[in-house]
Amino acid sequence: MISAQGAESAAIQWWGRSGAAELRDQGWAQIDVDALTDEPPAPAVAWALEAAQAALGVARAQHPLAVGLVTVPLGASKLCVTESPSVDELLATTWTYGPGLEVPGVYVLQPELLDPREQGDVRLPLETSAALSTGVDAYYRCWRSAEDAEHGREYDRTVYLRVNDLT
Repeated sequence: MISAQGAESAAIQWWGRSGAAELRDQGWAQIDVDALTDEPPAPAVAWALEAAQAALGVARAQHPLAVGLVTVPLGASKLCVTESPSVDELLATTWTYGPGLEVPGVYVLQPELLDPREQGDVRLPLETSAALSTGVDAYYRCWRSAEDAEHGREYDRTVYLRVNDLT
């Protein structure tokens, strides 16, 4: 298992390599957990949260209003499902990596880009875990774009861990 120290170091390296330029140029920076390290962590969500907090800590020197975000993909659904695993379940989940598989993502973005609404967008706040720092909010989102709805495509399902404060 990779330690939180590994997440911090990997995130700071990513930030210096490309994250800062992405945030400056497009208002957001993103990297998947399996691209942050040569040894992707099995308990990916907690590791990704550590990485997001580290990247946000560096980013706020030049972008004081920036927000950190971890996205946890839950797979698509034909119906808009209004149930989600708990944050504790996600933190304990062992992740599988490989070509074509969705993995948690780490984001740093300007707050005005956060939370765009889509047709049929359902959002549910999740009870935060005692394992999370106090500056983290969690919510579940089930949505599809207007174009996806028009073509009968499935709904996307994701849990978001939003880092508001570095505590």
